[in-house]
Amino acid sequence: MASTNTTTSAAPSLASTLALYSRGTRVWVPDDIDGWLGAVVAAAPVTSPTGAGGSETSITLTVVTDRNREVTVTTTASKQAAAKDDMGAGALPPLRNPPMLEGTEDLTSLSYLHEPAVLHTIKTRYSQHAIYTYSGIVLIAMNPFQRVPQLYTPDVVRAYAGKRRGELEPHLFAVAEDAFRGMIREKRDQSIIVSGESGAGKTVSAKYIMRYFATADAGDGASSDASVSDETMSEVEQQVLASNPIMESFGNAKTTRNDNSSRFGKYIELLFDKHTKIIGARVRTYLLERSRVVYQPETERNYHIFYQLCAGAPAAERKELSLGPHSNFHYLNQGGGNGIVPGVDDAQEFDITQRALSTIGISVSVQWKVFRLLAAILHLGNVTVQSLGRSDEAYIADDDAAIVTASRLLGVDSGEFRKWIVKKQITTRFEKIVTAVPATTAVTIRDSVAKFLYAGLFEWLVEKTNDSLCTDEIASSYQRFIGVLDIYGFEHFRKNSFEQFCINYANEKLQQEFTQHVFKLEQDEYVKEQISWSFIDFNDNAPCIDLIEGKLGILALLDEESRLPSGSDKSYVDKLYSHFDKKHKFFSKPRFSNASFIVHHFAHAVEYDVEGFIDKNKDTVPDELLTLFKEAKFDFLTDVIDAHKINKPDAAPNGRAASSPGMAQSRAKATKPTLGSVFKMSLVELMDTIHQTNVSYIRCIKSNSEKKSFMFEPQMVLSQLRACGVLETIRISTAGYPGRWSFDEFVERYYLLLPSRDWFGGVRDIKQLCGKVLAKHISDTDKYQMGLTKIFFRAGQLAFLEKMRAERLAACVIMVQKNMRCFVARKRYLRLRAATITLQRMSRGLLARREARRQREERAATKIQAAWRACLARKAYGTAQRAVLTIQCAWRSCVARRTLRALRRESAALRVQSVWRMHVARKEYAVERRKVVLAQSCIRRYLARKALKQLKLEARSVNHFKEISYRLENKVIELTQSLDTKEKMVKQLNEQVRSLEATVKQWRDKAEAAVASERKIADQLADTSGATREIEMAQANAKGLTSQLNAANDIIKTKDVEIGSLNEQLTKLREDLAKKAQSAWSAAGPQTLPPASSVQNVNVVAAAAAAAAPLPQTPLAPMAAAAAAAASPAAAVSGSNNVGGSPLSGSGTLAPALTSAMSAVTSLLPSALGIQTALGGTGSPKAGTLPSTPVAMTASPAKAYPPRPTKQLSQQEQLILESTKFNALQLEITKLKQELEQERERANRAAESQSHARRPSVDTVQTDIVWRQVAPIAPGPLSPSGGGSVNGYGYPPVLSGHGFVPQGSGVAPSLLSSGIGETPAGKAMRRMRRYSSAEVWSSEMKSAVSVDEGSLMHGSIAMLNGNAAAAASQSGSPSGAGGAMSARGAVESGANGRHSPPRTVEEALMEQEHTFSLLQDPKLEQEIIDGLIRNLVIPKNATQDASRRQIVFPAHVIGMYAIKMWQHGMSSNMSTLLKHVATAVDDRATYANFDDEVVAFWLSNLLELDAILKSAAGASAAATVASAANRRTSIYMEGERILTKTRTELEQVFTSLYLQWLRIVKKRLTKYVIPCVIENQSLPGFVSKDSASLFKKFVSTQQSYTIENLLDSVSTVWRVMKYYYLDDSLIRTSMSELFKMIGVTAFNHLIMRKNFATWKRGMQIQYNVSRLTEWCSQHSLSEAALHLERLMQAAKLLQLNKATPVNIELYIEDLFDVCFLLSPTQISKLMSIYTVADFENPISPDILRAVASRSVSSERQDVLLLEATADADVSWFVKPEPRKLMGVEKYLPPELDMDFPRITLLFKFA
Repeated sequence: MASTNTTTSAAPSLASTLALYSRGTRVWVPDDIDGWLGAVVAAAPVTSPTGAGGSETSITLTVVTDRNREVTVTTTASKQAAAKDDMGAGALPPLRNPPMLEGTEDLTSLSYLHEPAVLHTIKTRYSQHAIYTYSGIVLIAMNPFQRVPQLYTPDVVRAYAGKRRGELEPHLFAVAEDAFRGMIREKRDQSIIVSGESGAGKTVSAKYIMRYFATADAGDGASSDASVSDETMSEVEQQVLASNPIMESFGNAKTTRNDNSSRFGKYIELLFDKHTKIIGARVRTYLLERSRVVYQPETERNYHIFYQLCAGAPAAERKELSLGPHSNFHYLNQGGGNGIVPGVDDAQEFDITQRALSTIGISVSVQWKVFRLLAAILHLGNVTVQSLGRSDEAYIADDDAAIVTASRLLGVDSGEFRKWIVKKQITTRFEKIVTAVPATTAVTIRDSVAKFLYAGLFEWLVEKTNDSLCTDEIASSYQRFIGVLDIYGFEHFRKNSFEQFCINYANEKLQQEFTQHVFKLEQDEYVKEQISWSFIDFNDNAPCIDLIEGKLGILALLDEESRLPSGSDKSYVDKLYSHFDKKHKFFSKPRFSNASFIVHHFAHAVEYDVEGFIDKNKDTVPDELLTLFKEAKFDFLTDVIDAHKINKPDAAPNGRAASSPGMAQSRAKATKPTLGSVFKMSLVELMDTIHQTNVSYIRCIKSNSEKKSFMFEPQMVLSQLRACGVLETIRISTAGYPGRWSFDEFVERYYLLLPSRDWFGGVRDIKQLCGKVLAKHISDTDKYQMGLTKIFFRAGQLAFLEKMRAERLAACVIMVQKNMRCFVARKRYLRLRAATITLQRMSRGLLARREARRQREERAATKIQAAWRACLARKAYGTAQRAVLTIQCAWRSCVARRTLRALRRESAALRVQSVWRMHVARKEYAVERRKVVLAQSCIRRYLARKALKQLKLEARSVNHFKEISYRLENKVIELTQSLDTKEKMVKQLNEQVRSLEATVKQWRDKAEAAVASERKIADQLADTSGATREIEMAQANAKGLTSQLNAANDIIKTKDVEIGSLNEQLTKLREDLAKKAQSAWSAAGPQTLPPASSVQNVNVVAAAAAAAAPLPQTPLAPMAAAAAAAASPAAAVSGSNNVGGSPLSGSGTLAPALTSAMSAVTSLLPSALGIQTALGGTGSPKAGTLPSTPVAMTASPAKAYPPRPTKQLSQQEQLILESTKFNALQLEITKLKQELEQERERANRAAESQSHARRPSVDTVQTDIVWRQVAPIAPGPLSPSGGGSVNGYGYPPVLSGHGFVPQGSGVAPSLLSSGIGETPAGKAMRRMRRYSSAEVWSSEMKSAVSVDEGSLMHGSIAMLNGNAAAAASQSGSPSGAGGAMSARGAVESGANGRHSPPRTVEEALMEQEHTFSLLQDPKLEQEIIDGLIRNLVIPKNATQDASRRQIVFPAHVIGMYAIKMWQHGMSSNMSTLLKHVATAVDDRATYANFDDEVVAFWLSNLLELDAILKSAAGASAAATVASAANRRTSIYMEGERILTKTRTELEQVFTSLYLQWLRIVKKRLTKYVIPCVIENQSLPGFVSKDSASLFKKFVSTQQSYTIENLLDSVSTVWRVMKYYYLDDSLIRTSMSELFKMIGVTAFNHLIMRKNFATWKRGMQIQYNVSRLTEWCSQHSLSEAALHLERLMQAAKLLQLNKATPVNIELYIEDLFDVCFLLSPTQISKLMSIYTVADFENPISPDILRAVASRSVSSERQDVLLLEATADADVSWFVKPEPRKLMGVEKYLPPELDMDFPRITLLFKFA
């Protein structure tokens, strides 16, 4: 026994002890099956005097067990006083703890801390599937014999990361996290010792601890929400985890107790750098069970790797290694059975082992060398050793296949190998003698070789693993380490050999360290709290350890006997008897055996059989075989032998090498270390390491021997608790003050033991309040002590306080019941009294109402009689009055009818006279008018026909075609000269560009030199800035030259367009010729009056032409009007051939002339329609024209042009002449087109030859054609009046020689081509050259051409409104001008809703140049970046309301600027601009710390900008279909590609900004979730007391949050997104993610929170969740509310009635139906952590077991914690589609304080 410092107390008096055993007290009684059985005291203990003279007091106690069996306990007062604790021999039964403490997470918190209480607590928690329990510093881990992956998911890792021990439920991860934090906090190495017997789960526990460190370390670098996978782990961490399957394959085997039992001990050190990151690891192994290689008991297996090799090796390798089924090998078939572990696929495990070997750096070739050695060991076991006759000499046949195969695989000679297995060599002083050995010895040698080779291979693997995990650099750079010791527990079998002796020796050492560590912690706790303490005794196993490892101990005698040549097991055991028998209390000799000895270990006395001790301790092979192996051809075999621990020089017991080589050779055999000495040294080294670290303990307990899931065998568990030292720890704690409560916890629980007036009556110190409670109820001050932060209680005092508390609550309940009953009785009396009074009042009222009714009825009868009499009198008077009135009316109507008839006759006579006179006058006037009109029509028709013929002859003259040919020749010359000029210009521009580039390079060099000398020459900064300005000016000049070159290229493209327009003109002229030829041949017939139908058609055509193009009044107009007037009556009578009824029939001389005039007008009408230009322009009256005709003349329904005199040529001749000239013109045009194409090809080849040095980008000026979209002076919209796409006169818009024909001019294509009708302005237009300068436009051209602003509108507005303008132009406008006006109106209304005045061509071209210069101005970009992004004052949603245009105006400005740049070929500049915009937006958001308003504002603008770019690209593509062939150049395609790429980059910026902001919002809301949803108690009637201390409710200053705070925060986010017009789908997605985070965080916290699962808390949580759900409903966010459903069901689960139901199965079914979204594990977890409130019945264990069994049998995927959306996971995010825009708004809010001159100018030019 050893004395230590802890507390002692006086022995309690007998009376006080017996007072605890009152009737109904719950106690424990021993039981053979369950260990301890619950019982209830049936009667108070009876005392009686006994002994001699009554000196002794007898105590009799009767109890009734839970099995209804009555047990009587008899003891004496002396025995009770002598009992060391409640479990002492002869003591009264141990007391049970209160229900509140049963199932506690920490055994040390039990009030009665003894063996039955510990066993019951572990059993209760295990039945609830809680496999981990604390016992002070020890974590007890029960093996569930079932996979429980939900306890080790990454979510659980994150839940325990950063948490202090005790905040969450007991877990392996809590111990690992405590060690990790201790390493950081205390700057000290840590150790975690995992121990337990075989099958207790040590290997799995150690594996999960290592996985926790690797996973938590990998998760530190990523986000807290990111799931950890192999990709997030470093290579070192993966190698650390890969060492587990290697060690398991080569060191684990199936035993009767465990399918994966570790047959060795290992200590893994995880090495951390100064940043607490894992950088390496080291592995130490202890005492591999080598005998398992050659022998396995029944139902057991050899090491896993042998079975994996036989099952998983490929066919080729299997043939090479001569492998077969494992049953073919002697070393693998001794255990019997099929050799298969249920649920394990050896072939698959073989693949895992190979991958793990590759992970730690062992190549595939070396791996197969390992497998080759394993195969050799298997074949070695099949070697048959025979006996030769009576001599019993060993013999191995020469043709033994096994020895041959083994020799081949080992690379040794088969004969030599066979020889030294059956022979041995004895070395004498003079010679070496070789003798035969018996067969049994040969078998031993064979097995020794197999064990030796396998042990060496295992050590080699460990060495290679350490080389991979801990390089020299890592070993010298690591700062701290955490060691995980996975070592065998105490073993006690029927037959115990050398392995069990070493294992128990190691456990003795660890138990000594454990006991000292526990006591040290106790001592430190008492010293820290400054409480008084004294010495007690505790069991010390130091003598037992000294017995084993002393100088003359068991191991020393074993080594001595092993070095003797004649040493044997018999002589060894005799030495033990002689040295220790009856001389050492921890050693004894068995009564019935002389070949074994007994050691009394701390856990149990174990008998060891010494058979094989000497051989196992030597653990070597003959030197001849070692020499043979070292000379083997198999080089890997030499490495394995060198890796063997026994063959290493530093493995000597004294740790020193021999003094000289000669001495080393002579003493090699004598100093060769034994296995026992090596193990002792390793153990000493391990203990030294543990002494230098802070140790944590995990005790693994095997729950049952049958390996059934969640089956509990009490006796087996109890024996393991005793063996692992848990009960010893409890005994040490019990001897002192095991109960420890903080002041807050104590006051919260027991404040009600004081009257309410004493709670805070002048006491503001919580410690004083605790002292008041203790002083009032515990008189013995030795029962407790108050430290600085805690109160320490003796065993049983908490139970006493719980009893007092229950009594106090019962008294309070009685008081409440009394007052409630009084209240109910008084309330009933008051109700009866009020009812009586009410009844009386109602009766009196009924009588009064009856009397009042009688009086009312009497008065009513009198009134009815009076009214009836008055009615009869009025009726008689009315009848007489109506008769008189009828007579008067009849007489008066008769008189009136007579007067009316006389007036009608007089009026009819006057009307007849007036009509007759009017008819006679109108008839005379009509006859005179028709005569005058007929005369005018005939004269005008005659004159018009003559004029028209003359005009036609002039139009078809040869001079006209010569003039056309001459003009075309001039045009070719001009084009050639222009092309040469442009080529020279291009060369000059290239030279200028090269010179500018050289200048730029020079200035760059100067700038770099200036920057390099910046620190030395400060005064040169001004020069440097000047150089920078010159560089900018040079770059601006280069861009100007680029603009000029683009203009030159546009001229060449324009020529192509002109040639195409000429081809179209020829086609149109051919069609006109065909129509004229057809009309001419039809007119060559007899000169008779055409039929009426022909006349009618002519009239219709003439009327349509006149309506479409009214002509000015000319001298010929009267005749044309007369002809049209004459046509009208003819059309009127076209139904009959007889025209005699018309005025024409009376004048036979005018009829032929009139017919001829009508035919001429009909045949010449198409040509006459184009004379408007020659006669006066656009239709306005010109100077010199005649005045308008009189009213009678203008009444004609149609007008026509007057004819001009022409030469009289037949129509056939004219057609032939025209056709000839047109064919010649076509040939000439075709030739000119070919020559122009050849010139272009030559120019392109020259440009390509000059551009080889540098490939041009989109904005680089070279000789290539750089596309730049400059809006042409396009024709106005087309009217459908002429049929198809034609202008107002029936002709399509065509190009003139050098430009577009202005729409609405009325000039026909035939007239333009022939030169007829050209004005001076038209000739000036033909001579115009298309330069981008305004000086080439003469005053004539300016006055003649009126440019439509709608056609000049280009850029973003024109593109975005292209479709609308086209629709407006085709809506049926009566004229070209009207259509153009409609299009302009559509464009302007899309831009700003106003109409701009028309602009001239000069103004349009000037705006083009100004726009291009403005786009090149870097200050415009800077103005946008600074003014609209960096310094913009964003409208606040709390101060003002804003429209969408006030929010997204920056996007429209930026979009307009970007589109203009893109249209002008500055795609790279556009891309750079948008990149700068994205960077500025990101900087603005970052500078504002991702403020909600700032981010929402720019998210909305980024969406709007994307919509603008998308609409612009789509509209541009639709608007350029007609010229797609000309614009689909490589530069144009590059521009489209850059635009698409830029949009993609903007989408990435939007996504990145949105996700960053959402992560910050989640982080901001996270601090509200737990306080608002879980801790907040808004319902006043259901306040739970476990949320905060009562004292803290008065003195705490910490801010508390309510559900309103969370709702306000969520509403703020929602309002901000709505205010800034974010897309609705984006808002719904964002709110759904936020509510998912709220639901997951709250649920995970609730399910992991201790003492928080109460029915009151469930009510509060349900109310809080309902508030959130109601908010979602109000805002139509039903999908967001779904994420709260699991939390709602968890709250309902806490409120369900948990009393024991009649039908448990039906109750469980209903429970799972209500909580259908929760997994069985989650339901089981909530039920297990449920805290029973005061006066609430505890949950039945049957219900807990039923729920736990449902989680076991569940086949679906079962999880414990919900998985939140990881930060790296963006699969849920879908970018909203850009909205459809009608146009870009040119808008700046008036409230902006800044000036934007360049943006305003951009609006003007747009």
